[in-house]
Amino acid sequence: MKSNARGAIVLRAIAEGKTLNDAGKSIGVSGNRASQLLYRICRELDLPSEIADIRRHKEECVKKIEGLENSTLAELHPKIAENLARVLRLGKVEDLTPEYLSNLSASQLLTANLTLVAVAEAQEWLVKNGTSLKRRPPEGNVEMQAVQRAISTLDAFQFDTTLVRSQLQFLIDCDDD
Repeated sequence: MKSNARGAIVLRAIAEGKTLNDAGKSIGVSGNRASQLLYRICRELDLPSEIADIRRHKEECVKKIEGLENSTLAELHPKIAENLARVLRLGKVEDLTPEYLSNLSASQLLTANLTLVAVAEAQEWLVKNGTSLKRRPPEGNVEMQAVQRAISTLDAFQFDTTLVRSQLQFLIDCDDD
C-alpha cells in the first residue's frame, strides 16, 4: 500500500475520533509511524495536522481524502509522480495524467534521466488506467540492456522467455544489417 493511501486511512480514522495508535494498528504500523503518515498527508492536502483541528474540520478532511482516493494519481508512487512532473516540466504534479503520459515512450523517459524502476512503475500505472507508454522498439545500449535485464529477471523467476528472447534477437539481427 502506498504511503499516500496509508496516510489517508490514518487521516480518516483520526477524523472519525480514533487515536493515533488505533489508526496505526488498522494499517499495521506504530502510533509514531501513523503520526508521520498523518503529518505528511495533511501537508500534501493542505490540511491542519493537529488532531483537534482535524476533528473540528472533519467534513473538509473527508472531502479531500475522497478526492485523493478518486484520483488515479494516488495509485502512482509520490516520488515517481514528482519526478515525472519535474522532467515533463508540468506546472504541478496534479497535471500528470495517464492520457498525457501515454503520449511518451519509455525511451523518452529514460532520456530524461528517469530510472528503469520509475519507467516500469509509470507503465504499470498506465496499464492500470487502461493505457500504455507509446510502443517503440529499444534503441541504443541503455535500452537494450534494460530489455536484457528484464528478460534475465523473468527467466530467474521461471517464466518462459523463449519468445521474447527471439524477438530481441530479431531486433539485434536487424541492427546488424
